[in-house]
Amino acid sequence: MIKKAFIQEMIKCIFFNGNLESFNISFYGHQTSIFITDETPMPNRKFTFNEVFMFIDDYAKENIVSSDTYGNVVYEGTLRDKNHKDILGLFAEFVTILIGAKNITVEETIISQDGWHYPKCNYIIRLTNTTEIKNSIRYNNILFLINE
Repeated sequence: MIKKAFIQEMIKCIFFNGNLESFNISFYGHQTSIFITDETPMPNRKFTFNEVFMFIDDYAKENIVSSDTYGNVVYEGTLRDKNHKDILGLFAEFVTILIGAKNITVEETIISQDGWHYPKCNYIIRLTNTTEIKNSIRYNNILFLINE
């Protein structure tokens, strides 16, 4: 009974742009994902950008295969060594970077792959936003190049 009540109280998804639902963070049991796409999709749903940033629990990574991560940006930093405040802070930093994005392109470089597990990659995220302020920020294997 207590577990069921707790599950009903869990936050599963937060939308950052209301009814558009094109910018959100979703909390799953073994991972958290930040999803962002154009706020106004082009005809035939051809988006300028459509990205997913995945934060996978350290213990679950060994069970993740390439089809689970294909086309997504996977954060390779550890999460188990962080407390909840630090993890939420990391998510908040990503969301803050992505707010106001007008264009996002992802360059992926595979650095290793072990058997059927998903490939470990480095990512360069080129992001144009409304601030026009140039900046570069690195989070482990993810480098954001903002307005550069």
